Amino acid sequence: MAELSQEQQTFYRQVLDRTKKDIENIDKQMDEILEEVKQRLAVLQNNKKMLIQMYNSACNVLGVASEYEDEEEEEEG
Repeated sequence: MAELSQEQQTFYRQVLDRTKKDIENIDKQMDEILEEVKQRLAVLQNNKKMLIQMYNSACNVLGVASEYEDEEEEEEG
């Protein structure tokens, strides 16, 4: 490979620094979004669990089979 001039070296160093910062920024954004998704999933899972319990209770009162009884048992176990 041919030797780079000082100007070319400076240019490529700037490219390295800028792209490294951009990559780090993207990584940070990805981590933040992932954390938001995890929190949202936890809320949805808790809501689903509560609703399944209510549904199963209503089924018991009415004396009908619950299509979600197995899900509630899996979450408990």
